[in-house]
Amino acid sequence: MNRFVASIAVLGLPLTLCACPNAPAPSQIATDVGLVATGLSAAVASIAAIPGVSPATVATLQSDLATIEADAKSVAAATAGASTTSQVQEIASVVDALTPIALAVIPGGSAVAPVVEAAESLVPTLLADIGVSGATPYMVTYSSDAARLILRGAAK
Repeated sequence: MNRFVASIAVLGLPLTLCACPNAPAPSQIATDVGLVATGLSAAVASIAAIPGVSPATVATLQSDLATIEADAKSVAAATAGASTTSQVQEIASVVDALTPIALAVIPGGSAVAPVVEAAESLVPTLLADIGVSGATPYMVTYSSDAARLILRGAAK
């Protein structure tokens, strides 16, 4: 079995990238990144409607969301065998950057906070699915299955 292994560093943490034989089907990865994109789309729209949130903050969140949505479309459109590693890694990075900004402006008790936390909670699973290990800076509030349920609910 031929495996590609390379070391990279993101946020100063060593990560290992490999083509893993037990990786999930690309359709599961595409489904998960789609859930992250649609869930965060609903969250950013809700945040934009909160009185007093600065236009600059909303613009930053919308820009981050546009990156996530573009990468999610690329992952969904990828043909069998096509690598979507860089798009998934970018989604992970952008979600990690977006999360503290979004959570800082969401009022306590809001139904939007769990959506943002669910997106962040799904990131380690996405990274593991593409063979990236050692990515521990992510806030994991929910299991992958719970995060998927929350994100599905937000997209409705």
